[in-house]
Amino acid sequence: MKKENTFSIILEDGHLLNYKIYGNPKNNPIIYLHGFGSSASGLYINEKKLDAKNFYVIAINRPGYGSSSLKHYNMTNFSRDIKSLLEKLKLDMVDIIGWSAGGTYAQIFASMLPSILIV
Repeated sequence: MKKENTFSIILEDGHLLNYKIYGNPKNNPIIYLHGFGSSASGLYINEKKLDAKNFYVIAINRPGYGSSSLKHYNMTNFSRDIKSLLEKLKLDMVDIIGWSAGGTYAQIFASMLPSILIV
């Protein structure tokens, strides 16, 4: 039986941010941002391969996707939401990747908060 991997946090503005985790939290954290019309659930991962590569993936649903609350947001505000999640998870260094439109969000996050990225 597969363990539940979907979680949520309540943000400072009262909205819900939903995310999925894959792999062992003791491994290197990677933030994954989905593309337009997709969600964190669209990511198919072989967790044995993640462990072999020493990776831990946190796939975040943007507002209005998955179970994340729909709210008015922009790329800057979403980057702050990601930062709030990382603070909750007590992660101070991460890699970030984005698929399709998620790549743009990843670039904005990286430009705003370069000090928490593993290079």
